Amino acid sequence: MKLRQQAFMRASVVLLMALFVVSVAHARQNQNRDQIRMEPIYKPYSPAPAIQLPPPHIERNGNELQASAIKRVLPNYPSDVKPDQLSGIVIVKVQVSKEGNVQRGYALTGHPLFGKAATEALRGWKWEPTLIDGVAQEVWGKIRFDFDGHGTVSINTSDDPGVVDPTPIYRAALLKKLEGYLAELRASPSPALYEKVAQGYFGLSRIQEAIETYKEGISRFPREIALYMGWAGIYFKQGMIGTHGEKNQPEEALKVLELAAQIKLEPDNSIQFREQLSYVFWYLGITYVSMNRNAEAKESLERILSLKPPEKLRDILYLTLGETYVKLGDKDSAITMSQKLLELGKTQTAIDLLGSLYHKLSELGDKQSAKAVMELMSKIYQMKVPKPNPQAEKTYQ
Repeated sequence: MKLRQQAFMRASVVLLMALFVVSVAHARQNQNRDQIRMEPIYKPYSPAPAIQLPPPHIERNGNELQASAIKRVLPNYPSDVKPDQLSGIVIVKVQVSKEGNVQRGYALTGHPLFGKAATEALRGWKWEPTLIDGVAQEVWGKIRFDFDGHGTVSINTSDDPGVVDPTPIYRAALLKKLEGYLAELRASPSPALYEKVAQGYFGLSRIQEAIETYKEGISRFPREIALYMGWAGIYFKQGMIGTHGEKNQPEEALKVLELAAQIKLEPDNSIQFREQLSYVFWYLGITYVSMNRNAEAKESLERILSLKPPEKLRDILYLTLGETYVKLGDKDSAITMSQKLLELGKTQTAIDLLGSLYHKLSELGDKQSAKAVMELMSKIYQMKVPKPNPQAEKTYQ
């Protein structure tokens, strides 16, 4: 018993001493915790050296870039394109070196043939170096070329194909051609030369001079229908992309066409003359239609029927005249036009015309006539739908 008590006393002393040592160590740790520096497991990365990026390229607008060129080369009109066959606008993106030479260029818009011609021409361009704080810089920009469809190319001040610029800065080729036509006209006037000179002025945006040329030509050749049509065309073409900024003027065109419509048909007039006169009445008629002057449109379009319209004009003439009859409520004449369309094999067009007539008669409350038109449409539709082939059905079964 005595030995147990002694062992217990020794164990208690050892435990108390251990607790004393731990408490003293803990106290010292708390006392010096602000002085302890813990080394991180992963050392922080040092920042990477800054990358020297090239400065952003300098962009110059089209007007500034093409105007500042000290040498310009116009594209050659592609030999694969015939005159009056194709026209369009090409925008070329170009990089100019520090020395002012073209480093690269590629077409952003336009026909591939025109794009190729434009990029080839740009290789011959030259600029003074672009300096910033006395240091030459590479620059980028856009150049716009207008291919007019008559074998002439010009450089436009705008680099936006949607912007119509009335003052292109570089029309040297067209101007040279115009001067040649003027010289020929003075030496030997002809309707064809008046037409060429007038179109040359129009291409240079010298609208009034173009009009005066047509007037002079008509005073010399009052029965030359092409001159009237060209003059009227000026008022229709204005406002179109690639021509001029003014809006088209149908009222002015109408006045010119009405003058042409006064030309009397002679018994000895050629078929070509009759066709030209047909187109005068056609454009006169559709201009009246656009103005909702349907009675006048009807009169003009009917004049074409008396002239025996050209074959390529017949289907659109019959349809337009038929729709005019519909607007005027002339049921019988509209049906006659649908029959003419059927004779030309324009079955669907005939059905569409009769459909317009049906709706018009329904709006007017003429149910009986509307029903008759619907029955006629059904008959035509049955003619249009191919009948089943019994032999084919039997084979299929």
